[in-house]
Amino acid sequence: YRATDKGLLGGSIELVVAPHGSGSKWLANLSVGDFVDLIGPLGTAFGIPTTPANTMLIGGGYGSAPLFALAETLKNRGCRVDMVLGASTANKIYAPLEGKRSVSSLTLTTDDGSAGIHGQITESIPRLIREFNTEVIYSCGPMKMLESINRIASDFDIVHQCSVEESMACGIGVCMTCVVPVRIDNEVKMLRTCIDGPVMDGAQIIWNAENEGGNI
Repeated sequence: YRATDKGLLGGSIELVVAPHGSGSKWLANLSVGDFVDLIGPLGTAFGIPTTPANTMLIGGGYGSAPLFALAETLKNRGCRVDMVLGASTANKIYAPLEGKRSVSSLTLTTDDGSAGIHGQITESIPRLIREFNTEVIYSCGPMKMLESINRIASDFDIVHQCSVEESMACGIGVCMTCVVPVRIDNEVKMLRTCIDGPVMDGAQIIWNAENEGGNI
């Protein structure tokens, strides 16, 4: 979620954990002062524009967590930062107040209309791209959402960096359970989310891999 160089022990790492499985429930039940072994940092981070740009950060549910630190970095580089957060219902939108403090504009959407714009998050993206003259999109959330955003980014010819959501077992690139098919220079490759990702170029991902049959 976020790392800082300040803290009682010289620095801190903040993690957002949704207690669904046995591992995440174990983490959520830890007490202050408990020790945890970590291996990191792993994988790739979002790329930052070399010159100021109009950026849009799109987060679905808890997928918004890594976008706040990114927003601060982009803002410090002189970029315009517009954030769009969406979820099925209001209480599943993560930290909307923090998002509002970090960005030039914040748009909320919910499937049930309980907060912000009523509808799926992707329905508002084309209008916002036109309104803010977006040049780069960063996204994190469910794969179906990322796929829809990538289609929109392609229609507008906008760079789309997405943090893909795949189950990871080992985290160090050995087990190959988190692979994502991509096409680079007209060649299909299988990238490991934990090592080669999680941030990938949305234009390179083969989103409809299940329909490509023997081509992969």
